Amino acid sequence: MLKRKSNQLSLLELHYYLPEKLQKKLHSSWAHVFRGDIIPAIPEKEFKNLYSEDEGRPCIPVAILIGLSIIKEFFNCTDSALIE
Repeated sequence: MLKRKSNQLSLLELHYYLPEKLQKKLHSSWAHVFRGDIIPAIPEKEFKNLYSEDEGRPCIPVAILIGLSIIKEFFNCTDSALIE
């Protein structure tokens, strides 16, 4: 299901609750560019027809899955290293 059903923050919103020092560090890293340029370029709605409208739990946003795959390949890391 490609609907947001909870008020829980997404992974892309959590940075607003970081301490100011960590926000500055994030802003000056490659992650800021990735979040601002790469993630928005992924056409999330193009994948909507792959998910049921009324069955199952909401899916993980496709942009996050593709973003994780890009990071995994870029840093040549394993699945477990990516999770860390």
